[in-house]
Amino acid sequence: MSNHSDMTWNNEEVKLLIHEAREGISTTGQYWEGYVSQVLNTIENDIKTNNGVGFDKFRQDPRLEGFIDNQQFPTYLKGYGLIKKILNFTRSILIKIPKISGLSRVLEVLNVYEDMVTQLYEDKVALGYNYLRSIDPTIESISDSCVGSPRFWNSSTGKSYTLDFLQKFLKTTVMDKSIDFKSVNTVVELGGGFGVQAEVMLKKYPHLNYIIVDLPSQLLVSQNYLKKVFKEKVITFGQIKENEFIDDSIFSKEGGNILMVPAAHVAKLKLKCDLFVAEYALMEMEHKIIENYLKSIGPLMSSASYVFIADRLKMHSGSIHKSNEEDMSIEILKEQFGKYGFEEKARSPYESMLVPSLQTSDIDLILEKNN
Repeated sequence: MSNHSDMTWNNEEVKLLIHEAREGISTTGQYWEGYVSQVLNTIENDIKTNNGVGFDKFRQDPRLEGFIDNQQFPTYLKGYGLIKKILNFTRSILIKIPKISGLSRVLEVLNVYEDMVTQLYEDKVALGYNYLRSIDPTIESISDSCVGSPRFWNSSTGKSYTLDFLQKFLKTTVMDKSIDFKSVNTVVELGGGFGVQAEVMLKKYPHLNYIIVDLPSQLLVSQNYLKKVFKEKVITFGQIKENEFIDDSIFSKEGGNILMVPAAHVAKLKLKCDLFVAEYALMEMEHKIIENYLKSIGPLMSSASYVFIADRLKMHSGSIHKSNEEDMSIEILKEQFGKYGFEEKARSPYESMLVPSLQTSDIDLILEKNN
């Protein structure tokens, strides 16, 4: 059982990353600019007041919407939680007054709605799980850690799954079609979310060493999460902050390590990369930022054999973070990576349309080094 100190934002590594985010030189781009401030303000406020949702429930915190599966908690519509809190509070005060029958009825309706949402979510997860089990039985032996208190579904074997976990597992099945993971030792992921893709791949391929390059504001969440799941296997930013360079010697011989690197420190990486992964990251960057990232990781790209990209073909419509740049295209991505000798090997458009609950991207693209 975890103690409270294991499930908090209030630790030295978090404070170090907050300082890096506030004082560092990372370039966010227009898409992430507003959200970065929201993440930092949320976590700093929780540390200061010690009464926020906190790390132990971050996967249901509407203030960190970029880290939770929106299909899990559609009840977290703006204002919904506040309305229910007010109704419950009012009911607790007026419970002995007969005239509150109308209030009770409203609460009953809300409870029925939440039950329907729960059932719908569990049905989606069960459908996705059964599909994945039919194409890759490995899914039966691994499961979501459920750290951060997400809504989940239990299979007949008692293992817990979320849509987040299954969606990332689906990506590994796409990669499996074109990539021999026996020959892959080190993976570099640009933009790692809260770390669930790393979790899936390390549980499925425990020999891998995994590097997440991201904005420090995002590493606040992913580093805390993965440290909870994989413990001493995670090499934190605090452990490499003063390093002039980082080579393969930082990893243990048995593998299974996860290295957390803020984007501004990526030039320190002087190691071999076999697979470069970018999921829903490049679409959120202006073209110039993509070029700069690729230049900074040029040595990594020169050693890589494969690139996996999963993304949308268009920016989020109506997003307050929407870039003014033209929509990204597959040809632009191929051109950028082509500079490093990569050519298209396979693409899987609408792969997940077979099970709509697992659909997350418009296209999955695999590039291979042209030797």
